[in-house]
Amino acid sequence: MNRTPARATAVSMIERRLSMLGGDQPRYTTRQEAILEAIETVFLSEGFRRCTVRDLANRVGCSSRTLYELAPTKEELLHIVLERIWVRASAQARAEMDRAPDPAAKLIAFLRSSVVILWSPWSNLMQDILAYAPTSNRFESHVHAAIGLLGDIVTEGIAIGQFHPVDATLIAEFLAAGAIRVASPDVLEQVGMDAVDAIQLVTENLLKGILVQPSHATKPNNRKG
Repeated sequence: MNRTPARATAVSMIERRLSMLGGDQPRYTTRQEAILEAIETVFLSEGFRRCTVRDLANRVGCSSRTLYELAPTKEELLHIVLERIWVRASAQARAEMDRAPDPAAKLIAFLRSSVVILWSPWSNLMQDILAYAPTSNRFESHVHAAIGLLGDIVTEGIAIGQFHPVDATLIAEFLAAGAIRVASPDVLEQVGMDAVDAIQLVTENLLKGILVQPSHATKPNNRKG
């Protein structure tokens, strides 16, 4: 396998960015884990602005005091929930990418796993995330790290000759914007597809413009359906 210095640098950056996307998580008791999972369900389905701490405690079956032991404010609870989702998304993306045979397949694997988790279920919550500065800033940092990761994967593909020499940052921005838009509920309803299949189809077609060598991930007989 080609291990040029350029590729080695790109692979190292990919690992570093995946670690940044995951981050460290505090340890919680089994009871606290169950409560946080229940809070996540409420926030994803309804948003969080309309829920008071007391309402939230009633919904998840605990006391307000228990919630305040987890975080001093409702906004901080949102921050904890989002960090847990991002860590989970990073772990899934890493697992998908580890199975990918080449950079093109890595791009598809990352977009399929991360965008579906981090965007499409959040229509009721996204406005709340963006309205609270700490979560808005953290969300933006995750988006920038993800785009940086996509650029590093494109750089790896250029280094091994799978992609034409292109501006990796521009391609990464283009791929991310396309995947996020395609995963939105209104687009999925119009095209009659689920997010995973729609993202794969769009990414495969976008990659055709930069591919020098075909990828296992972009061969029609490797796709379901």
